[in-house]
Amino acid sequence: MQSVSHNQPVWYNMFSYTSILAYHFLLFTCTSSTISTNTTHTSPSDKPNILFILADDIGWADFGFRTPELKTPVLDQLAKDGLQLENYYVQPLCTPTRGSLLTGKYPIHLGLQNLVLTAAENRSLPLQELTMAQMLKRSGYSTHLIGKWHLGHHCWEATPTFRGFDSFYGFYLGISDYYTHSLADGYDFHWNSICDHSAYGLHATDLFAQRAVDIVDEHNNTDPLFMMYSLQTPHAPSQPQTKFLEMYTEVYEDDPLRARYAALVTSMDTAIGRVFDAFKRKDIWNNTLVIFSSDNGGPIPGDYVHMDIGASNYPLRGGKFSLAEGGVKATGIMYGPTLGVPQGKKYNGLMHVADWLPTLATTVAASIEGINGKLDGIDQYKALFQDLSLTPRREALLNINPHNIEGYHAAIRANEWKLLVGMPGIDYWWKPESEKRPEWSLPKGAVAPCTNCTPFREGFKIHKLKDTEHIVQLYNIAKDPTEHFDLTEKHLDIVHKLWTRIQEFTRTALEIPNVEIVEDDRALPVNHDNEWKPWNPPSNDKVKQQLAQDKKMYAIWLAKQRKAGKLPPPPSKPIPVVATLAPKMPTWLVSRESDVAPDGSYRVTQVRLNVGGGHLWIMGGGGLFVCMIFLVFSLAVRQARKKPVKPSGRLAIMGRRRRDGF
Repeated sequence: MQSVSHNQPVWYNMFSYTSILAYHFLLFTCTSSTISTNTTHTSPSDKPNILFILADDIGWADFGFRTPELKTPVLDQLAKDGLQLENYYVQPLCTPTRGSLLTGKYPIHLGLQNLVLTAAENRSLPLQELTMAQMLKRSGYSTHLIGKWHLGHHCWEATPTFRGFDSFYGFYLGISDYYTHSLADGYDFHWNSICDHSAYGLHATDLFAQRAVDIVDEHNNTDPLFMMYSLQTPHAPSQPQTKFLEMYTEVYEDDPLRARYAALVTSMDTAIGRVFDAFKRKDIWNNTLVIFSSDNGGPIPGDYVHMDIGASNYPLRGGKFSLAEGGVKATGIMYGPTLGVPQGKKYNGLMHVADWLPTLATTVAASIEGINGKLDGIDQYKALFQDLSLTPRREALLNINPHNIEGYHAAIRANEWKLLVGMPGIDYWWKPESEKRPEWSLPKGAVAPCTNCTPFREGFKIHKLKDTEHIVQLYNIAKDPTEHFDLTEKHLDIVHKLWTRIQEFTRTALEIPNVEIVEDDRALPVNHDNEWKPWNPPSNDKVKQQLAQDKKMYAIWLAKQRKAGKLPPPPSKPIPVVATLAPKMPTWLVSRESDVAPDGSYRVTQVRLNVGGGHLWIMGGGGLFVCMIFLVFSLAVRQARKKPVKPSGRLAIMGRRRRDGF
């Protein structure tokens, strides 16, 4: 075990002076599916099926119904025919949102309020918490998770099939290569508890869609189905398939980053359409409740880990990592007209991602017995299914984190008011210059948003309360959804009232376990045949039996897939996995970005180095050559100075900013 201090920059103990010179040398040299509204009830099950779609890092503006340049016909139709949630909030990062969704609790009551779980943290979503999957499984549901987990895997009991899901097909960590399904030198793609290497070389979006289709095709209609379709798209790395990228070569001719991101969004939309079609072919669509949600705002330029991937939250302020609206106001859509969900309507009531658990419990008459403590989620069933004028939730805590990257930050929304305390994170308005569309109609007197506005701490008036040194901002979101008018001075009474509520919540918060990041050496893939998997042994015979059963079932599944031709062999020219050299060299190589060539082979298009606390992007195959020269040169320098090389995986999974998890 090793502790990583926050008091020094990450690169402080990682590079010699000569290595930093090499970094500067490199910088110098490497310059439709439509939605049926048929009301015939066809499923024999007396409980509705639930399809919960969770998109990863999609921005507020990244849908065709908000930005015409983007092609998302399936989700456009879903929004048109379904119920749009206009005041729906999530957390500013993936782990806390996912934890809140599955437990019905705020992250402060789960110990997940500080950033995200890293690849080798010896903790997870608390094991004593009842999950949505466990609740639904007890109520007779067949439960399946496809895609991203990111709620911990330090022990088998923390992984999806031990948290209520009958099956899991996806990855444990927060980020993964779309083709190699790896982070640094560790493979991370799983069929239940088994590392599924048959997925290597195939695009994750296609794999997840096919798995969802197969589950629906094989489903017994007499049982209700719960599918959590937890998409990887459009999260980094930006690796769209060529057929989708070609759709945007003209639209975003001068903005290749936005083009690649848009291609990922369209591939996601296409995959969702495939899954919808499977439900219809199975004749269970009309008894299926569809929920779409994003997990946080889209990353925009200038965020803390340089993960600008071309997303847009415009005209909302901020993005991923931020408690401004662009980081926490999510796109939420419900569809299920035969189940009572209003069609073509908007729900303006306040809603938080924690509300889904109690709301679904009421929807399907599931018991929440066994919940650990009190839920923070509010039952929204009557409002969503019966009367849209109801507003059962009056306030939503958006987070409290005294140890955020820039220091203390907290936010709360209460009715129309929103209070931000401390440093909110990404705090400006940004939109792609390549999109030419009318500005939002702004309140009288507001300054129009710009592509690269000044952050509030330089351009906004600073307000501080007497009892705290933290900066405070107050906005009326109902009248000012883009957060242009700080009303702190005009409404100090409301500021003090909301600050009091934040202090009351603070007293109920669990201790933050990752103020100092602690990583476990036993987690490193080099100890597990270059695979990411739980490193703590099974705790009892029941767990061992399930693991043994998974091996048998996986062999049967794999043979069936190959016989059906659903797993074609990897391409003749696979991506060169440079990171496999990592056991003998520093893992400064964090990730590769790749694409499919017209002949079906793969090519590496970008390589990213983690150098000096930042990222260096090198384009093309020539970049690989320069990258290898740099690594060999650095090794030679270390050898000359007689400094030992750290073991593989360390630099890729540790550090204050923890790039692997976001």
